[in-house]
Amino acid sequence: MAQKPRSLIGQTLGGRYKIESLLGRGGMSSVYRAMDENLKRAVAIKIIHPHLTKKPEFVQQFEQEATAVAQLRHQNIVRVFDFKRGQGLYYIVLEYIPGETLASKLEALNAANMNLPLTESVRIAINLCDAVDYAHQRRVIHRDIKPHNIMINLLGEPILMDFGITKLAGRDIKSLADKGALGSALYMAPEQAKGEAIDFRADIYSLGIVLFEMLSGQPPFQAPTTNGILQKQISIKLPDLYQINPNIPQALISVVERATEKQRDSRYQSAADMTTALQRIVLTLQNPLETLGSRQLEHLTRLWLQATEAFDSKDHVNCIEKIDELTRTGADYQTEQAAQLRAESTKRLYDQALELFHEGQFGEALLAVTSLRDLAPQYPNLGHLESQIRQSVQTDTIHSDLDTLYEEAVDALESHDYETALTKWQKINEKRGNLPYRDRMQVEERAKGGICARLYNDAFLAAAKEKPYLALDLWDQIKSIDPDFQDEDGVLGLTERLINTNEEVKERDKRLLIGALIVGTLFILTAVVLRFSDRGAVSAQEVASSSQATPVIAHTATSLSPTQTANPQLTEEGLAFLTSTKTATPTVTATTTETATVRATATAAITLTKTPISIPSATTTPVGTSLPSDIGLVLENSSIFAIPNLNGEELAVVEAGDSIVVIGRSIDNKWLFVGHGDIAGFVFRERLEWNGTAAELPVYTHSNTDAAAEASPEATGEITALEFDLWPLPETAVCTESGWEQDIFLQGHGSNGIYAYYWEGNFIEGPTSSSYVYRVTSLGGDLAGTGRVESGGGMWRESTIYIEAPNCE
Repeated sequence: MAQKPRSLIGQTLGGRYKIESLLGRGGMSSVYRAMDENLKRAVAIKIIHPHLTKKPEFVQQFEQEATAVAQLRHQNIVRVFDFKRGQGLYYIVLEYIPGETLASKLEALNAANMNLPLTESVRIAINLCDAVDYAHQRRVIHRDIKPHNIMINLLGEPILMDFGITKLAGRDIKSLADKGALGSALYMAPEQAKGEAIDFRADIYSLGIVLFEMLSGQPPFQAPTTNGILQKQISIKLPDLYQINPNIPQALISVVERATEKQRDSRYQSAADMTTALQRIVLTLQNPLETLGSRQLEHLTRLWLQATEAFDSKDHVNCIEKIDELTRTGADYQTEQAAQLRAESTKRLYDQALELFHEGQFGEALLAVTSLRDLAPQYPNLGHLESQIRQSVQTDTIHSDLDTLYEEAVDALESHDYETALTKWQKINEKRGNLPYRDRMQVEERAKGGICARLYNDAFLAAAKEKPYLALDLWDQIKSIDPDFQDEDGVLGLTERLINTNEEVKERDKRLLIGALIVGTLFILTAVVLRFSDRGAVSAQEVASSSQATPVIAHTATSLSPTQTANPQLTEEGLAFLTSTKTATPTVTATTTETATVRATATAAITLTKTPISIPSATTTPVGTSLPSDIGLVLENSSIFAIPNLNGEELAVVEAGDSIVVIGRSIDNKWLFVGHGDIAGFVFRERLEWNGTAAELPVYTHSNTDAAAEASPEATGEITALEFDLWPLPETAVCTESGWEQDIFLQGHGSNGIYAYYWEGNFIEGPTSSSYVYRVTSLGGDLAGTGRVESGGGMWRESTIYIEAPNCE
């Protein structure tokens, strides 16, 4: 069952045109009477049937034709005010013409067994020819001239409607099957009936057929089918008008016959030629009593009626134009009334422009004030109002451009392209001038924060890699963007220590060099003195004494033995690795033996057995050696800190090539908790070569150097069960261009009180002892996600929440 078309009565199209009633419906469109709410005037709305607008080629051609027809301004051609697309409809806004179609007028006369008077028929034909010639000069062909497309207004003037619609519909001869097409076939030129290309002379043929019907009461060719009518148009000679109505002058019959010649080259070659021929006949048809004065009076009366009608429909521009034409044509006609009507219409047009301006409809206001400037350039305050409107139009345009830039900045921000987001915001500030513009999404603050965070991370890495000057340069960049940015990880402190250390090393090297030079000089002088000494050869006894003073090389190698005092433990593989890679080469003898036992951490107790004063030079681990999972290889000279922070206390320095025991990790996985000799602390993870998995390590938050066994988080106090709160914060949902956002609350309880927070597997905050608020984003629809908390005590909890999408319509 076909769906009943929805009624448009009472609806408003384009936020402006309120539909009042249906005027008519055809095969290609429906026509409604509507009220233009902006200009307060009646208009006609021609809505194209939806099945035609589904063809892209139709839509494109429709727009082109509508644009061309909108340029036509002739008193016998309907005016096109607007072309719109909205609410799934394509429609044209036309001048509303009260009256009836020529088809309805002829039908009523036939019903009364009457014909249209000859003089009226010729007058209508002359006006139509004049309108068609005007269109032809502007390269516009009507293609469908027939009585149904000709309105007769209240003053009896013909108005030509529906330019170009037949071409827009893409009709060919095979598709002419509906009632509307049958009506068109009655007035179709032979070449058009054959499906050939047509030109302006097809319109002249249709004008001849319309004139034939006005004179006789019926079209010349009729048949029960469309094909039958088309065949007659092509091959049958026009019926003799004299036989139908002997009162028709032969000269008028000749005009009709020439206009309807089968061969287009035999017709009038322009509508202007046909107009001239008809005007010659007018003189023979005039009533002797009709004078030039009476015709002039009739014309002036018509202009006055048109002006008053335009005033009543609030079409003040048209009203003023008609009064001006009346004044030019008959200076003495209704002089006082015409002046009063023009003054009142001018005032109302100004008030209309002012009202539109106050309502913020700047485009419509500018259109009204521009028309007023052309019609009444000296009107009081007109220039000031126009200046205000143009300024508002410019401001409106700037705001639109700013909104576009802001949307692009927000998109860049959501893509973490902070540099582009900040550049867009800077362009907004440049473009807006003195205009206020609110940063609704904190684009500037968030973009600067993102850039500074990246630069700070780079500075942190530079400092950790002992590149202090690069770190300082990055810090200067941060301060140039955000002077209030906080050095939370102590980058400046570390860089200062590195620079001071470098200076000390340089000074030490300088002193060593000087000392070396002095020692070398003394050695040379001593050698010279000994060479020239009077002493004799060395005695055997002196040689024997010297032999007894020779040192005996002895050394006890270092041994490492793990003690199972805490978890994790040093593996046998790790122990074997350390023993094999840390064997020392003895260089000096010792007089006594001493054994020292220290505890590295709660993980393992490491026993070092050394001969005092013996200084072994440790061998480094070869690059590429396969490392056990609990052993790390130092890649660059690195500091061991008491806490996982560059501001922490520096406990020791390990050199490149040293092997150290990996015990645990920091909450954020950036640091490894290691043991080296009797020291346990944190080393920046990127400074080690280590084959283990961080997620499998326990979490450490600090190193207790006074009692290494207490480094385990279990030794710091009572550890309670870890609990996790996760919920959406009410009243924080915000709709965005791409979806919506809302804040969620994350808080850990218990364990050791130090937490790291994650959302959907991504780290978002930590280590911290407090709660955290995080903004989640949805591209549309409800949102479900999983939060996670990890404690410094090695515990973790997860929770999933479901958030219903807000109403963003």
